Amino acid sequence: MTVYCFTQPIQPGKRNDARAIFEEIRTSRREQYEASRRRLGIREERVWFQSLPGAEMAVVYWEGDDPRGALERFASSDDPFDVWLKERGREVYHFEPGQTLEEDEEVFASSAGPVSGVTETVGGVTDTVRGATDKLLGGREKEERPGKSG
Repeated sequence: MTVYCFTQPIQPGKRNDARAIFEEIRTSRREQYEASRRRLGIREERVWFQSLPGAEMAVVYWEGDDPRGALERFASSDDPFDVWLKERGREVYHFEPGQTLEEDEEVFASSAGPVSGVTETVGGVTDTVRGATDKLLGGREKEERPGKSG
């Protein structure tokens, strides 16, 4: 299992519009969304909005066998839901999937090893999130760590 994170700047004044996209996905487009993610190989997706001085960002977390490849497949997809999501994304983000795919540069990676009480919960897998933030951050795939027994 691999993890990939990327960011999308939210256009000024469009945070509520961006939130409305996710509300529509949760309700009337749920089945289309789930079919899209299965087709792309994304097992888990999470999105956070982060406020920065003078800007707001959407931070996107994807988990799957090849989430970076999923982003490439999404960028070129002509599936009706994917096309709708890309169009809506352009309305509220400075979004162009190809720009998100620019090369990552890993600038730091570290692992503190197992954390007491946490490794049992996550089955001994320590995640190192691989991502890209406007060419500033990069990452690598998850590392398997032995879990505690008993």
